[in-house]
Amino acid sequence: MKNWAEWANSGGEPIRSLNDRLWWKCKTADLRAIVTKLSPAKLAALGLPELAAWWGGAAGVRRDDSASDFYRQLQAEEGGEAYLAIAAEGFIQPRMIALILSSVPGISGSDWQAEPGGVTDIKPKEGQIIWSTMIQSDIQARILEVADAAEQDH
Repeated sequence: MKNWAEWANSGGEPIRSLNDRLWWKCKTADLRAIVTKLSPAKLAALGLPELAAWWGGAAGVRRDDSASDFYRQLQAEEGGEAYLAIAAEGFIQPRMIALILSSVPGISGSDWQAEPGGVTDIKPKEGQIIWSTMIQSDIQARILEVADAAEQDH
């Protein structure tokens, strides 16, 4: 397959956010990968046979609507997302934590992960609770707008 149209006609799904070469989604059960096909000229330059034309670029597990989802993490690596971490110290009521975490636009409660071992693997200090998640660039921009407006009010 040589181009987007040929792959799409065969049922393939391109990843349009990656633009260094043609990348395709590869799906098997809950496993995901991105693959690309090297051109005959590239194969010849590398001394590889036609059987070695398809290459995997990244792989992971699909977790719908989760910050640890393969596609969301891939977007983050491409600059499309950022991390957000919220820390609390001392005695914090669970309802207060739930209120704070639910107030971030575009982020569901299931997207938050406790640290360490969550999205960023931040090591909490003694007495700290840290929650983290990945945020898409549009949500990041919205948070920054709210922060800028709050600064202007003071």
